[in-house]
Amino acid sequence: MPLRSWANAGVLLAGVLPLACACSAVSQLTAGDPDPGHRAMSALAPVLSAVPAGAVVSQEARVDSRWDSCDGQSSTYGWDPITVQAMFMTGETDDQVTAHVSAVMSRLGWTAAPETEGIWHRLAAGRHLTATLQSDPTGGWTLFATAPPAADPVSGC
Repeated sequence: MPLRSWANAGVLLAGVLPLACACSAVSQLTAGDPDPGHRAMSALAPVLSAVPAGAVVSQEARVDSRWDSCDGQSSTYGWDPITVQAMFMTGETDDQVTAHVSAVMSRLGWTAAPETEGIWHRLAAGRHLTATLQSDPTGGWTLFATAPPAADPVSGC
């Protein structure tokens, strides 16, 4: 390729690169409100009250949505789900823990999933919320609930 062609290619690339960088930066700007009025978090937070009295809570978290990308690609940026979570240990049997959490979830307006024990659903804040109770091999439990963001969910996960 003659030297003159290489120079033209350099000018062409110099003109394109700033445009590509500007597009990438724009894609990472936040858009929309993932939880208008904090309504989803307000609907999720009471789930933490379903932890049995006397349980030793090792972690409790309320996580607001954040602007994120699962793979770092500019086209997949969006809002993460809104989440609450409690990890706990208790001396109660599995049946006692499940019965207690189920009773509290029902009082809070959550409906048990008929196909799977330990999963509840609720419509609130204009969205479908999901809660899950899981045990682990060490005898610990995790209770968590999530709501999808109201705008621009993260994709590509």
